[in-house]
Amino acid sequence: MDQRLAVTPMGDGLRITGRFELTGPADRSVPAARTNALLDAARAALTLPADALPTQPWSGLRPATPDGLPVIGRIAPGSPVIVAAGHGMLGTTTGPGTGELVAAMVTGEELPLDVSPLSPERFGRLPRRVR
Repeated sequence: MDQRLAVTPMGDGLRITGRFELTGPADRSVPAARTNALLDAARAALTLPADALPTQPWSGLRPATPDGLPVIGRIAPGSPVIVAAGHGMLGTTTGPGTGELVAAMVTGEELPLDVSPLSPERFGRLPRRVR
């Protein structure tokens, strides 16, 4: 936590990830200074070989929402379309719970919690398809 990074075993190495940065949609660059800072932080927390170097710097888009909450629910009352997205950096950990909610929506079971704060409708009326 103090190093502000996450380390996960991956193959024969480690996946080292850091902070969430907002950039332009076309900016997928990985600044060398940021990669080196992550590696230095990992060295401070772990015993890494002195010659450890990044092998696959990567940057990607995160499915984040303006309010930071995921979007879970039907796009409109009675619609067959259910949205389950926008989990940001927590998709792996919150995905199973979201899956249970979606399964309950599909089968018509009672939901174990109130999902109205997560409704897609909280962003306003969705545009109708232009014909």
